Amino acid sequence: MALIKGKDYFVIGHIGKFQRGPVRQWMKDNNKVGPVVPEEGALANDCISADDYRTWIKTQIWPIGPK
Repeated sequence: MALIKGKDYFVIGHIGKFQRGPVRQWMKDNNKVGPVVPEEGALANDCISADDYRTWIKTQIWPIGPK
């Protein structure tokens, strides 16, 4: 079964640069291991499952923006 980028997993190196460190730290703190996706070449080991990414998003406090 092939994984589908954007549906089953995300490449951490392709998400926003200010999210990369925190998402990697969250994975480490929560003993999460992302899928290995050989089709991503050098970033094959830099992936997070879509479910884990959605869970991580829910843990974040996002700025509301200018008033």
